[in-house]
Amino acid sequence: MKFNIKVLTLIGVLLISGCQKNTESPVVEVNSLKDGLIVLNRSKNYTLETEHASYGRVSYIFLENSIGVNMSKRPSGLQAYIKDSNGIYPLNYESGLKSGEYCLNSLGNKITDLYSGEVMSTMYNIETDYVNSISDSLTSISFSKKDYKMKLLTTLGFSSSVYLDVESMGATYINGSVNFVIKMTGNKNYTYRLTNVNKSKFSEVDTFLANGGMAKDLEASLGKARSLIRSNNFTRDIYDFSTESYSGIEVFTNKYFYSRMNNSESGSGAMVVNAKANEYHSNDMNGCYFFQAGGDLSDPENYTFGIASNTPIYPKANIVEYYHYPTYLKILDNMQFVNEGAYSSTGYTYTGTPYYFNNSKYVLDFVSNFSIDQAYDTSTYVPEAVGIDINIGASDSESSITFIYYFTYGSTYAMPIPLRSFGSSNYSVLDAIHYLYNQ
Repeated sequence: MKFNIKVLTLIGVLLISGCQKNTESPVVEVNSLKDGLIVLNRSKNYTLETEHASYGRVSYIFLENSIGVNMSKRPSGLQAYIKDSNGIYPLNYESGLKSGEYCLNSLGNKITDLYSGEVMSTMYNIETDYVNSISDSLTSISFSKKDYKMKLLTTLGFSSSVYLDVESMGATYINGSVNFVIKMTGNKNYTYRLTNVNKSKFSEVDTFLANGGMAKDLEASLGKARSLIRSNNFTRDIYDFSTESYSGIEVFTNKYFYSRMNNSESGSGAMVVNAKANEYHSNDMNGCYFFQAGGDLSDPENYTFGIASNTPIYPKANIVEYYHYPTYLKILDNMQFVNEGAYSSTGYTYTGTPYYFNNSKYVLDFVSNFSIDQAYDTSTYVPEAVGIDINIGASDSESSITFIYYFTYGSTYAMPIPLRSFGSSNYSVLDAIHYLYNQ
């Protein structure tokens, strides 16, 4: 039997480490199309490059202890992940290189495997049997495995949702070079060249580490603010530009959401109910249900309450998810983009520790999360930045966090969004009703 030296099984490694997905030696030189596919499947040192009219050379770099993408004409496009002895953390560029906190999984534990797909998609160990089955003599291929194509798309920065727009995906080997080609509807073609196999470098990461860079150690006030927001129990005061005063409140809890304007005798919201039929509701209920309530909700003898329908407005018993509470703000997981100091003195006077962020991605996410764009079209009222005024009191209930949304409409305006009464924003009447409905 004739063996290809590049795919000989490493008997020693196999005996030591037991059964593994990938026990074959990596490619040293790329002399065929299959070699190139094996590099993506087994190697932790290579680059995939493409040219973009606006971004210049876009390089997807895969190394043992760092992976990511950089752009020659757009420094802010840098997105990298670095592995150290404690975990994995992101590196971005915004007026300089900025690192983030260690990445956590859904259980809150640090992610430690750079090639697990948890922080960034890679082709490592993807469809190994499919790669091994490809003939050594092929010089071009149209990929047939859907999972392989989906993974390649996301590895190259595409959303998996564009898969339906893909006409074909494949690779070619010409003059010693392996190119990956994605053809999409509308004559949109993308070509990525495999380069620098076993000799790739990530210059931005090297520069950051050479200057003593490490994972971000979050300031105590920012850490506490994030914890308070994610407690999902606080009151928001609603600011009215026409009167330059606060016109109502929104109450956030894990059991219900309630909103009431100051000039109204009643308010409305939604409550979580997940229970079989009982004396308070004749049908099984599971989801979020719209309700109206009035009177004095702090007085069990002087209030009104009614659930409008036994049909839920949201089929899951998760009020936090339905109203997309601020706990989902993307900036909370990307604190490297939060800067110290006040963004502007326009329209608001800070009373606590000031911070701000003006990265458009996170500002727009903030605008959407608080539904500001529903009242102030971002194409007319142009988003500028978000300030954060943090006042940590003797207790959570005495603490406050005020976001200040800065936007331009001829000149710059400031919209304060105060969050307060953390952990103590419940209404006893609504708590009691929630308890009875969920028996």
